[in-house]
Amino acid sequence: MRAGLSTIQQTLTPEAATVLNHSIAEASRRNHGQTTPLHVAATLLSSPSGFLRQACASEEGVSRAATATFVGCEGRVGTADYFDFG
Repeated sequence: MRAGLSTIQQTLTPEAATVLNHSIAEASRRNHGQTTPLHVAATLLSSPSGFLRQACASEEGVSRAATATFVGCEGRVGTADYFDFG
């Protein structure tokens, strides 16, 4: 049986719940029926202070090929500049 969204959100940190909510909103805004890991990755990349963006920008964090892959995914899903992670 699948857990409900409110059950899932209760198990997350406030930061993770915020990312999930923004990912769901982005999927909905694009008329996608489901929120996928790609929506979550795009949300994490859209945050200038997010750890995924920092890892991709770091030479130590992720190889350039992986960074290019994330940038390509970001281009496909797109990101919204209106997310407030503060």
